[in-house]
Formats: sequence, structure tokens, C-alpha cells
Amino acid sequence: MGDWGRRLVLDVTFDQVIPGVLQELQHEGFEILGQVDVRDAVRRSLKADLRRYMILSVWHPSLTFDALRESLEIGVELPVNIAIYELADGETAITVAEPFPSLTSDRGWREECPELLPIERQLSDHLAQALGRISHLARATVPAG
Repeated sequence: MGDWGRRLVLDVTFDQVIPGVLQELQHEGFEILGQVDVRDAVRRSLKADLRRYMILSVWHPSLTFDALRESLEIGVELPVNIAIYELADGETAITVAEPFPSLTSDRGWREECPELLPIERQLSDHLAQALGRISHLARATVPAG
């Protein structure tokens, strides 16, 4: 499997995960720009079935503004995408793309726009904090045996 970003697998249902993800992202200052119900889109467009799958596009308004003040070209790296989907055994996976992927993987970007690195680190830290709380939230959601 490729390296698509940070991945978290939770032993809770898709329906239990979605509200917690939205709440924790908002707690970290992210706003939802777009939300795609991929299963519904596949059904409508292809008349095919797919497990529950949602894509969220999120941004952190103040950090996005800071980044755009430094480089208008960074706009192609925004927003951060998050995939949330059911696994065959009833667990739910969350995969979060890394912010500014070209900046972190391309030395030319890092040398040309070093002022973006602290902004990328802040975005990354906010995402890590949200994922950490989501994983704790999932543990609290699972009934004690």
C-alpha cells in the first residue's frame, strides 16, 4: 500500500466516527470546505455499490491566509483531504493527507519558500492533535466488555 498520509484504524462504526472527526477538526481550528459521500456518488454515476466512504476537504483559515501571504503558488496544495471509510470487519479507517505535500517532499520548494515550513508544521501539529483526540474518543465510544 502506498504512503497516502497518516492512517488511523478505529474499532467503531462509520456512523460513530463521523461526528467525532468533525468535532475534533473544528476544535483545532479547521473548517470543512467540502464533504463528498463517495458511496452515494458511485451509486448515482456508475450504478455500482461501494462501502461507506467519505472525503472531507478541510482548511485552517488563519494558517491558510498566512501561507498565501508568503506564496500564492501554495494554493494548489490546499486544502487538506481526509478519507473516512468502512473496513470489511466493521472498523473504520481515517487517512489524512499531509499538508503541503510538495513542500515537504521537494527540496526546491523548501529552499524557495522556507517561511512556509513553520506553517506546514503548525498545520501538521493541529492534524496530529485532532487525530489523537479522535483515537481517544473512539476508545471511549467502545462499550466495556
